[in-house]
Order: sequence, then C-alpha cells, then structure tokens
Amino acid sequence: MKHFTLLFLFLFAAGEFLMAQSNSIQIPENEIERVENIIDSFYHYASSGLAIKSNRLECNIPEHRQYLLQTENLNFPERALNINKEQKQTYIRLYALNKLATAFYDRKEYAKSTLYWEEALIISLQNDFTYEELHSIRPALNNNFFLAGDYLHAMKISTDGLAKSEMLKDTNRMIHFNNVIGYIHMKQKNFIQAEQYFNNELQLACFVNDRSSEAHALFNQADLALAQRKYDIAIVFLQNSQEAYQSSKSPYLFALSEREAYISNKLSEVYKQKADFQNALKYALISIKNIEEKKAGFNAYDRAGYYINGGAIYNSLQKPDSAILFLLAGMKIAQQITHREHMRDACEQLALAYAQKKKFDSAYIYHTLFSRIKDSINNENNLYEILQQEANLKIQQQQQFQKLAIEKQKLGRNIIIAVAIFSFIIIGFLYNRLQLRQKNRYQMQLNMQQNELFNSIAVIQDKERKRIAEDIHDSLGSLLSAAKLKLSSLKEEQTNSSNKESENWQVTFQLLDEASAELRNISHNIMPASLSKLGLVAALKNLISQMSSSSAIQMNFSAHDFKERINEATEMSIYRIVLELINNVVKHANPTKTTVQLIKYPDYINISVEDNGKGFDFESEMVSKKGIGLDNILSRVNYLKGKLDIDTSPGRGTTVIIDIPNPV
Repeated sequence: MKHFTLLFLFLFAAGEFLMAQSNSIQIPENEIERVENIIDSFYHYASSGLAIKSNRLECNIPEHRQYLLQTENLNFPERALNINKEQKQTYIRLYALNKLATAFYDRKEYAKSTLYWEEALIISLQNDFTYEELHSIRPALNNNFFLAGDYLHAMKISTDGLAKSEMLKDTNRMIHFNNVIGYIHMKQKNFIQAEQYFNNELQLACFVNDRSSEAHALFNQADLALAQRKYDIAIVFLQNSQEAYQSSKSPYLFALSEREAYISNKLSEVYKQKADFQNALKYALISIKNIEEKKAGFNAYDRAGYYINGGAIYNSLQKPDSAILFLLAGMKIAQQITHREHMRDACEQLALAYAQKKKFDSAYIYHTLFSRIKDSINNENNLYEILQQEANLKIQQQQQFQKLAIEKQKLGRNIIIAVAIFSFIIIGFLYNRLQLRQKNRYQMQLNMQQNELFNSIAVIQDKERKRIAEDIHDSLGSLLSAAKLKLSSLKEEQTNSSNKESENWQVTFQLLDEASAELRNISHNIMPASLSKLGLVAALKNLISQMSSSSAIQMNFSAHDFKERINEATEMSIYRIVLELINNVVKHANPTKTTVQLIKYPDYINISVEDNGKGFDFESEMVSKKGIGLDNILSRVNYLKGKLDIDTSPGRGTTVIIDIPNPV
C-alpha cells in the first residue's frame, strides 16, 4: 500500500506539473480563429461533400466514425457536428494544439511536439474526447517516445490506452496498444509477457479479419522469436508476414515497399545472428537500396537502423571501410532524431571498425561515447516503473470487474426482495451471509494482490541489485582499465621524465589500483558474484567466512544434499534471509558462537540459524517491529510460501528454523 500511495502522489504531482505546463502554452490567435472557422463550417463541409465520411481506421465504435476534410487534410469524428457550447472552446483548443504539435513534429522539433500533445491528452481526458485520445494523441505520443527510446512513458501511455480501449470495446485500438506493450516487454527481455500481448494482438486481428494488422502481428512474433534466438521460427513468421501484407486490403496502414524493406532488414538480422553474413548482407542491401530509392516512404528511425545493421554486417565480414560509410550515415540520422539506442549501437560498431583499421584513437573515442550512451539508457530504463504501470492496469481491470459484480449483486437483491416479500426475514439472513462471503472473497483477492505486489518488488529489487553490480563492474571497470592503458601509453611516450614525474606516475597507478579494488568491493556488497555464478551454497560459505573473519564470533556453516542448483529467484531470497539473520546476530545478540545449516529434503528446504547470545522477547519485538528486521524476513518467507519458527527468550540464545517448499 505504501508503494501505491507513493506512486499515486508521483502521478498526481506529474499531473499538476503537466497542468501547469498546459496553462503556460500560448496558442496564436490566428490558429484559434482558423480552427474555430473550420468547426463552425463543419456541418456545411459534411453536407456539401467537401468532407468525406470514412471509417478508414476500421474502428468498430459508431461514435468514432470520421470525416476527412479534403481542403484542410484534417479528420473529425461525427461528434464534431454537434459539439455543445460548453465544450466548444475546449474542443477548438484541442485541435489547435494537435495541429501545432504536428507542425513541430514535421520540423523534427520532437520535444515541443510532445509538450503540445501532452496538453492535448489532458484536455481529452478531462472532457472524454475518446476519439482524439485513442486514435490521434496517444499514438502520436507513443511515436515520439519510441523515437527518443523512452519506453517508460510509452508504457504509461499504452497501458492507460489499453484499459480505455477494453472498456469501450474498441478492437482496433486494443490491437494497437497490445502491440506497443508487447514490444516494450520484448525490449526489456520479458519474453513471456511479450508473447502474451503479441498473441492478443494476433487473435484480435484475426477476429476482425484485418490482414494488415495480422501481418504486423506476425512480424512482431518473428521479432520475438529472433530475440529468443529461435531463428528458423523467425524466418517462417517473416515469410508469413510478407504474404499477409501482400494480400492486405488496407495498404494505407503500411506502404508495401516500406514493409518489404522492413522484413528484408529483419531477415538480415536473423542471418547475422546465425553467422550467415553473406545472406545477412544480401537482405541488408535490399533494404538500403529500397530506402535510397524511396526516401519519402520511410521514417528516420527505420532508415538509421538499416544503415547501422548494414555497417555491423560489414564489420563481421572484416570490411571496415564499407562499415564506417554505412555506420556514419546511420549515426547522422540517429543524431537528428536523438535516438540514443541507435547512437549507442552505431558508436559500438564504429569503435570496432576503426580498431580493425588500427586507428585506435578513433576507436577509443567511439568506445567512450558508446559507454556513456549505454549508461544513460540503463539508468533511465527503470524496469520497476514499467512493471508498476502494468500492475496499475491489472488493478484497474480488477476494479472494473468488482464494480460490475457489485452492480449485478444490487440488481439481484432488488429482484429477490420484490419477488419474495413474504419470506423477507429468511432472504435477509441469506443476503447478509452472501454479503459477508463476498466481502471475505474481496478481502482475499486484495491480500493476493498485495502479496503479488511484494513478490514483484522483491524480484525487481534483486534484479536491480544484480544489474547495478554488473554495470558497475563492467562499465566502470572497463573505463578504469582503459584509463590505465592510456596512462601506460602516455608514460612510454615520456622517455626523459624526472624522478618526481616517475613518482607521480607510480602514485597515479596505485590510486587506479585502489579504485579498482574498491569498485570490486562495492559490486560484491550489492550482489555477490558467487551467488549468480556458483550458486547459493558457495555464496553463503563466502559470506560466513568473511563475517567470521571480521568479527569475534565463531561461525559455522554446513549444507546437505544441494547437488543441483535451485532457481535463481529462490536462491536470491534465501541468501537475503540468511544475510538478514546473521546481521541480526552480529548487531544484537552478542554471541560467541553461531551455526548456520541448510538441508535440502525432497519436498522442502530447511534453514536453521542458532546462536548462544542474549536472546530477546519475540512477542514484543513483533509488536514494535523495530531494529532487527523481522518484518522483512517474514515477508520474504511468506513470498516463498514457507514457515518460520523462532525459539528465544531473554538470556538463553535464539534458534530460527525456516521451512521453504522445494522449488521445482
């Protein structure tokens, strides 16, 4: 509940911030007047044929049927014919903002276009302008966030959009938002969740018989198979996708030449990962030839990706000159749209290409840029926030279900009272029992949700510790190593150095060595490498050994029947439980001897920690929840569906026994 409260306050503050921005945006009077004239004349446009009635987006909601103004190239829903006076000025402002945002986007001023579309979204939500919200503004914001590689905000836009689409039963928009959410999960390597959303997308596309959307869903399945290194499956999906595009009756959604280039590039990536670089180059060059002949049909994001992919393949073929030519072209486009992932990939490949040409200064510059961009992306791709957005979506769906259940219950109650008035007392008794059972069921569902939330947070925290430890070790470690190499090369160039200069060189080297050692210590404290590499038993042996050597306590550790490793999430949780228990012993128990024992039985794992310290009053500690972290230990044990027993009293030591079901 605490985390939801913090999240609510954060979103509320963000909303207030956006509202403040909203009031600060000034729209030119001539633009307001222009849109106002269009709205005032809209009935005339529709009746005279200057506006074409269309369902071009194949939306199944009658209120979302639209008119296309040929003279203005604008789309309006049917509601615009009868917009009420109270909403008219707000509606005019909404379309003026949308028009200005589009103009900024066309001028590649993406930050400004995002600001204007965000205000337009606020107006849409406040006034229930669902057509503009779902068909125009959310997709436009998603496009901007994807160009910037900002998956956090794209997830927020899409999960809210999917919840609204499901509430309205807008199948077309459900297809769109399932696609976006699945793609974000795939980029975060959440393959199970990605497959779930991509399957939803494909099923909905087949349900409405939309071949174009079906083709796009098949392409997403190919992308997912490629990410999972299922190369032959990916090739089949890509072939099926191309056939579906060619048979599509809705070519306006995607230009066929654009899709053919896109699929060729993806086939190139498949063959590249299979190390079939000749076929990879063949398909990459098809895509690049296509975009060079028809530049107007391709967005900048795709064009940059095609050039960078081609450059990477030339690197693999050890043709650095061709690689540099393609990579610089892709880098230039990526910089124009400020797409950091493309810039990161281009810098990495440019460093490799220049290293092949033995131009190590250029290689070092691009490798440094690659490290900086990579760190920036990693810092902002907060997996916890993304999963939290999805948790909000599930809670909204559950709230809708409960609301419908309560409404049905009220209706049933009224019918029963009307029909069975002569048995009022009996029905009242049964109704009260039903209410009590319903309340208990809802309480159980709430408890399950809270437990699932803790599970998610615990897993995310452990993954985040692991990621931070790896990033510190890999990124900063490589930078320190590079600095030492650079310092060595500079020292070799200084042939006539004085004694003082040599002493300074030596001190500098010692400082770098100390920094490397300190870096390893910090990384180990956050997440011990032995846990992920060697497993739970080795990690605990190392932990007990370190703590025993650093304190006056004699610590013993034994483990039995751990012939095979258990799953990583359970290992992390058990490690954190034992670490918390040992910290409690060292900080509070004041013992001379401590014994830690792990036994793996067929059905469960037994953990026991025993000390001969001063003990404590267990009941009072559980009431106060101060100092010794019992609440955290209990939460982790409950997460693992285990049982905890503590035998202690003041003056006679403490024995903690935990039984955890053996994970299959």
